[in-house]
Amino acid sequence: MEDNIIECVNVSKSYNGIKALDGVTLTIKTGEIFVLAGPNGAGKTTLLESIEGLRKPDNGTIKIFGKGVESFGKQLYYRLGVELQENSLPKKITVYEIVKLYSYLLNVILNPDELIRTFGLDEYAKKYCTDLSGGTKRKLLLLLSLIGNRELIILDEPTSGIDPQSRRFIWEYLRKLRGEGKTIVVTTHSLNEAFDNCDRFALMNKGKIIFQSSRQNFFSETPVKYVGIVNNFHKDSSNLEYEIPLQKGYGTLYCYGKNEEEIKNFFIYLQKEFKVGNEDMVIRKISFEDLFLYYTGIEFKEDGKDEN
Repeated sequence: MEDNIIECVNVSKSYNGIKALDGVTLTIKTGEIFVLAGPNGAGKTTLLESIEGLRKPDNGTIKIFGKGVESFGKQLYYRLGVELQENSLPKKITVYEIVKLYSYLLNVILNPDELIRTFGLDEYAKKYCTDLSGGTKRKLLLLLSLIGNRELIILDEPTSGIDPQSRRFIWEYLRKLRGEGKTIVVTTHSLNEAFDNCDRFALMNKGKIIFQSSRQNFFSETPVKYVGIVNNFHKDSSNLEYEIPLQKGYGTLYCYGKNEEEIKNFFIYLQKEFKVGNEDMVIRKISFEDLFLYYTGIEFKEDGKDEN
């Protein structure tokens, strides 16, 4: 078995002169949950579609299962499971029928009733797929991506816009699959939730990988360790005579430091110069989402969609 199930080296892709991927180099290890995070238009979907063989990069190489992705043809999809988008579910077909259809197309012998029951969908078996709620559709899409005992599963926003119970089920099931030796690749905007469930991650922005690490080594490898938050701050931050990484939100000022002391000293400066009160200032260890904001200055929206 290959140590790295996916290897991307200097992968680039442009559309009408705009770079969706800009020299992406990335490895994903066999048997891990890997999270690929980034804002809308970061290039996540283009990268995944290139890995899936749906798009051909302009430059660079992509290997999957130790071979060039272009060498597989349709045989790739017997080993690779991809979660479809909600609007791809066909009309006038029931949950039971679509599970049976997928098993036939993939030449897999299975008991549809048992699989549907495993995902808690037995009460919906006779319902049309398009009549299901958002969370139930997500469960069904995950189920369909797993038919055929695939080694690698790629999921694009699997928990977007669903209820907490369905969200928990999906992550628990993904951890179960990892325990069975499967490799899971997830894109998401729910950063801290994904961080809690992943083994390794990469942050993308403007077609590039800007930071990658493991959950275990996250805090030791980040360039900044703490974030300071100043609420009710309505001054022009560009005129502050203090050197520290800053970002300005709507009435909120964010600052970043390698240690708490750096931020405390900045807070003292704000108290002296702008009479900021203690009740408006908070220091905490940096989170996965904080780190993204540090790199990009873009605030995530929970249900955002990636256009690239």
